[in-house]
Amino acid sequence: METTDKVTEGSPLKSAEDGTETITTPSATELKKKSCKEVLGFSRMTHWRTAVFFLSLFLCLTVVFAFSFIIPCPERPQYNVTWNRDFAEAATYDFLAFEQANRDKVMDVLFVIKSTESSPNKSCADAGLPSPCLFMLALDGTKGRTLWERPLDAEFHWAQCGLQTGTRRSWHCLLSHSDNLTAIDKYTGDVVWQQPQPTGLRSSLPVLSVPDLDGDKVSDVLLVASDDTQTQLILLSGKKGTQIGSTVIIDSIGTNNHLLHYTKGGSYYVLLQRDSRVCGLALWKIAAKAKLEPVLGLKKDKDLENNASNTTGLVPIYLSEAGSLLRTKDSDDSSDLLAVSKREVALVDGSTLKLRWRFNTIAIIG
Repeated sequence: METTDKVTEGSPLKSAEDGTETITTPSATELKKKSCKEVLGFSRMTHWRTAVFFLSLFLCLTVVFAFSFIIPCPERPQYNVTWNRDFAEAATYDFLAFEQANRDKVMDVLFVIKSTESSPNKSCADAGLPSPCLFMLALDGTKGRTLWERPLDAEFHWAQCGLQTGTRRSWHCLLSHSDNLTAIDKYTGDVVWQQPQPTGLRSSLPVLSVPDLDGDKVSDVLLVASDDTQTQLILLSGKKGTQIGSTVIIDSIGTNNHLLHYTKGGSYYVLLQRDSRVCGLALWKIAAKAKLEPVLGLKKDKDLENNASNTTGLVPIYLSEAGSLLRTKDSDDSSDLLAVSKREVALVDGSTLKLRWRFNTIAIIG
């Protein structure tokens, strides 16, 4: 009987036919060559991995050092817990505004004083004005240092800032002083335009920002002036400050307060508050009474205009004593309105200018 080794060695085909496998044992030389190749391959992979690691580490350190030393970090404002500024022998007025005047995302302080000088380097005489004069100043909100100072003619009547929102005007504060209206850039303190006061009654706050009515693509301004016998509405160009059209006069109506309101239907109404009522006058009517060309975009509210007076064009909003008229949201021209008096509190729907509810406060006080 032959051994298996002999069958395999003598008849390889036969072993294949029988279903048995031929096992070839590599020699020692072949094993040595193979192990050398594996060691060399592993060694090369190790070198590549080491090189990639150190290259990544070098890049990371480079980025860290670049941001730490080469690229300067943005300067953050240094806040003082408190700061104090004294203006000796200066008169102050009922005006204080908080605006971003130096673009550092911190509110700055704007106010007006009356003095012979605002600083040793800025006096009325230097500006060619009689002394004492007005100075509008902007102080840095972080440290209290002076950002800019603008000398103006005395006397002071009123001032209002924060008129730049949603407009294309290049000025932000409007001052009524002496016989002038002056528009000032809050970032630089420069006078953008200065115009004589409109003839007639002296206007009062607030200044109303209205859509563009003269076609110069800059939103315009509406001033309201009133006494016991009449109310005057004056439209001014937001770009140049000149009067647009003629003065609109409403006889027999004196107003204590006024607001600009935007209804749900897209109509603008100037709300005029009296002691006994609150009425509204549509902006398109004001433009027509001022003899302006028809302005595109000024919509009519048919529901409100059905109740308008045939003589004055006023729409009754709240027919009762109103001590004050307030918005429920200061920054929203279409928010609900709160009418407050000694006897009651009433809420007017901002979208329709219709009364929502009223509450008698006499019973609570009693």
